[in-house]
Amino acid sequence: MIAQRRREATAQRRKGGVLFGSGIKIFPFFIPLLFLALTFSAWAAMPVPPDSVGSWRPLDTLWSDFRSTFTDAWLLAGTPLHFNRTDWIITGGVVSASGLLMATDGTIRREMQSLRGSDGNHIADVGNAFGENEAGLLIAGLLYLPGFVLNEPKLRLMGRHVGQTLLYAAAVGVLIKGSLGRHRPFLEDGPYKFSGPWQSDDAFLSLPSGHTTVAFSIASSLSADIDNPWVTAGLYSAATLTALSRMYVDRHWSSDVFVAAALSTAIGYGTVNLHREEEAESTSSLILSPTLKGVTLLYSF
Repeated sequence: MIAQRRREATAQRRKGGVLFGSGIKIFPFFIPLLFLALTFSAWAAMPVPPDSVGSWRPLDTLWSDFRSTFTDAWLLAGTPLHFNRTDWIITGGVVSASGLLMATDGTIRREMQSLRGSDGNHIADVGNAFGENEAGLLIAGLLYLPGFVLNEPKLRLMGRHVGQTLLYAAAVGVLIKGSLGRHRPFLEDGPYKFSGPWQSDDAFLSLPSGHTTVAFSIASSLSADIDNPWVTAGLYSAATLTALSRMYVDRHWSSDVFVAAALSTAIGYGTVNLHREEEAESTSSLILSPTLKGVTLLYSF
């Protein structure tokens, strides 16, 4: 029965002109150019990180970035232990909003499917492309590699942060997907059908949306690094298009994409903020300096 539903859903998407992953055909020419243009436009305005000062040691840089991938993951995992009142209010708001969306998933799905048409199909292709794994990996690589080879720490760190956010968000997303086993909307089982943990069939891996996770990982990490309102608006507009496209092609419920967006945004900004805290610690210090009259305490920042 499930296989039959999947075949019917696939046939319907072919008829409508939208296939899962079909947007990858336009991705190589459009997506990297658009978002790398946004990135480089704000690059010159970014401050130079402290680790750019002094002689460049490529092997040390590679080792530092590799090590940070694991140390940052550990620090992020422990972040909830240090939440303040505001953090918990925000977390509660996200959880409440997810529950409210889940209660209206069926209605929102019907409205989205009523919009199906040839024009919407082409737009959805673009949105789906930005959520492909290849999009995230290519953007991370096109930032990190030139930054590393040319010894441009700003670019290198931007690429590293994109890659880290993609890795962390994907790991959490896969854990949630496999644990809940939520049925995708095209199966016509309703928004409250869950098959439980240890699911391997993609039809039961709806929550959270993987494409939305990729799109908002890119948007959040780059926005946090660049800190330019126009770039942020462009990145999040593209990520939102990806989320809507996943609902449009009937692969996800509205709560699926909302959870993915919230999760990726939190991880993206958290990853960048960890590096900023390291910068603050490395640029401030207390120094005890002996003098003829005793000891002088110096604070540098």
